[in-house]
Amino acid sequence: MQVVKSFCDHDQVLWYLARAADKCGDKAMAEKAATAVVKLAPDFEPALELLLRVTGPRQYSPAPVLCSVGSGAVNTVNSYADEPGPVKFHLDGQGWGRGESANQASSIATMARAPRRSGPDRCEMELRREIGRFNKVVVWGLKTSSHTHAHIHRHFFDALTKVGAKAAFVDDSAENVDVLERNDLIIAVDVASSHLPIAEGVYYCLHNCPDDIHRRIAPARNIRLQTYTNLAEPASGGAEKWDEVTFFDSARRTLFQPWATDLLASEFEEPILHRSGGIVFWVGSIWDDGLGRGNVNEIQTLKDVLEARDIRFVHLRSISDSLNVRYVRSSLIAPAIVGRWQMEHNYLPCRMWKNISYGQLGVSNVRKFDEVFDDCTVKGRSIEEIIDNTLSLPFSTYRDMICRQQEIVKSRHTYVNRLLNIIRAFESIENRSRAFV
Repeated sequence: MQVVKSFCDHDQVLWYLARAADKCGDKAMAEKAATAVVKLAPDFEPALELLLRVTGPRQYSPAPVLCSVGSGAVNTVNSYADEPGPVKFHLDGQGWGRGESANQASSIATMARAPRRSGPDRCEMELRREIGRFNKVVVWGLKTSSHTHAHIHRHFFDALTKVGAKAAFVDDSAENVDVLERNDLIIAVDVASSHLPIAEGVYYCLHNCPDDIHRRIAPARNIRLQTYTNLAEPASGGAEKWDEVTFFDSARRTLFQPWATDLLASEFEEPILHRSGGIVFWVGSIWDDGLGRGNVNEIQTLKDVLEARDIRFVHLRSISDSLNVRYVRSSLIAPAIVGRWQMEHNYLPCRMWKNISYGQLGVSNVRKFDEVFDDCTVKGRSIEEIIDNTLSLPFSTYRDMICRQQEIVKSRHTYVNRLLNIIRAFESIENRSRAFV
């Protein structure tokens, strides 16, 4: 038996139970045991393979679909209008297929592929050139932390190193103060700024840091970084609009932009054309802050909708970036569902950008994505409608929508793009300063 680093005696017992149940034909028990193993040891591939096999294919009766496939064109379609009964979605070499059985094993091989790579795109080459205005970039804080913002800092750092930029990633510690040099750019966040040094001649891009820190830094050398919501547009007043979700208020030195996918444009995965039939992996947080900004209620609704359609929902947390790609690509669909506050304020979750770059169709209950993707989105008045409409898409439409979404994310929504926006913000401040000289 393959044993991985995270495998312990308890996991082995569950794995033996899963295998025994599978051999005896008890799919329900095999599914439960394999799910438990996947949660405890997500890097143990045989458990994932068994889980995918025993959970699919599944039956689903499609309803008419309301979707938008481009520039304002809204179409109502039915994948299999000629089918009098339920349709079985499975892997038949053509995508969403029809029939009694399917070979799930063919899909498993696609999960372990290395990311598809091509040459650097224009934005990557531009970042490599423009970042040279700084001595180096220091991503300050959360290097060894499990805080959710640590992923964002790591993605900034990884994007920089991938394009060959000089960069450092350090924890928020007094012993790292000496890392700073003149003309460095620091990217930092309030939750990891207790030891943030304020040094002369250094540039600062600070997320959610208090005003007293900004007051200690020369105005031309610091900007505020805020995530995009619909509050950003009226709050920014006369801010310059750089794209649908990027605004810069030069007077307040505040850049509004969403997070992004962790992949470079040259690393995007091929769109998923063959599907596992009965499981959705949710990689990330399910939370409730007591103020109504969490997603716990909406995720429960998503889980209920999926299970009513005989699709298992499996929650995973704290897995590596490579495993995140693997599990997203192993899912039947990859919805980026957010809580009520985020939905009402058009908060754009990084999960959406990531899922698209990993090869899945981007599906969300945040309607701002309709504008971002030029209406190449799946519509729905509820989570249930969104899921039904996604499952009912004709395969050719499904594939084409992924490709169109990927082109938009490649060109506008990677961490390379976000870093270029930060550089542009500093250039805007410099130009504004010259105008008043």
